[in-house]
Amino acid sequence: MRGCGDCTACCTVFSIDALAKPAHTPCAHASGGCAIYAERPHPCRAYRCGWLDAPTTFPDAERPDLTGIIPDIPTPVASVPVVLREVQAGDAASEGAKKMLERLARTRLLLVVRYDGASTLHGPDDLVAAAGYLLHP
Repeated sequence: MRGCGDCTACCTVFSIDALAKPAHTPCAHASGGCAIYAERPHPCRAYRCGWLDAPTTFPDAERPDLTGIIPDIPTPVASVPVVLREVQAGDAASEGAKKMLERLARTRLLLVVRYDGASTLHGPDDLVAAAGYLLHP
């Protein structure tokens, strides 16, 4: 089973009300790990990064702190999007992120959520066309 190692990308990207931490702001408790790990709030405790759970989908080189992208895989069904969240502005344009997007988009529907909240769909044309409602509910 994988571990986070030095990655604290999820400690940056998500807002945590219990810690009064806004989204896309590094958590004051994250420094090479979580200083309050045993007492961390429920949202931190409940979150599970897709990179941790899917080593065959996301190789070591695609760890979120290396790509600037946090993957969430709600289900292995191809028509349900893998959600890829940009950690900091511009991270989705990095070489590592672009390679990951290209590779995954060949077979999976991807919902890329950028730093500013804008979202884009990527993937096989038929899946993107069928999932347009995700962008325009």
